[in-house]
Amino acid sequence: MAIEQPRIGQPVTLEHVDGAGYRTIFEGIVQQGEGDPGGAGDSSLVSLARNDALLEKDDEVRVRYCDDKGLCHFQTRILEVCAGARVEVRLAPPEKVERQQRRRFFRLPVQVPAICARLDAKGDSVEECRLTTLEIGGNGAGMLSDRAFTVGERVRVKLELGDKWGAAEGIGTVKRSVLALVPTGAEHRVAVQFVQIDARSQAKILSFLLARKAEANKP
Repeated sequence: MAIEQPRIGQPVTLEHVDGAGYRTIFEGIVQQGEGDPGGAGDSSLVSLARNDALLEKDDEVRVRYCDDKGLCHFQTRILEVCAGARVEVRLAPPEKVERQQRRRFFRLPVQVPAICARLDAKGDSVEECRLTTLEIGGNGAGMLSDRAFTVGERVRVKLELGDKWGAAEGIGTVKRSVLALVPTGAEHRVAVQFVQIDARSQAKILSFLLARKAEANKP
């Protein structure tokens, strides 16, 4: 049975870790792939959004993309690199594609700084505040705030994941906002579910969570 791969026009990210452990994420668009009768076998051709991508033949990369069912990812290697106005890479067909349904994204209790901006009807920021996350998942975050939010309102959330990953940003809907009493007074606990997030930010969040999960599981 053929393994389903990203289709033509699908935005993807390629994550590469070099010998020194430095992680780089590249954004791209599939030019040849699933459903392309002119493709080269089962390989995929990805056009990257930058022309200085330092990738080489036989480099191992992890490919991630989202479809209507959730997040897909697989490990593969680069068969060919073509430099031009944009770098194009041809990827070997994966042995398997792992899929994580949106409703089953795992969450981890983790505290990082975040910025949350309320949006008006046009999508412009009308108020911005700093928060701290309580937990982060692939499709949202729970945060601690000094002010209340309204369930259903749209917000832009920026998660500051640290120097290794940088910031991940998305637009979400407030699903819950409750007031909790604590020894120091009161605090608002806010849950936001992403409704719009680009592939690069999604990949950053997943990489961050997998790394934190691996650290937590170390003996």
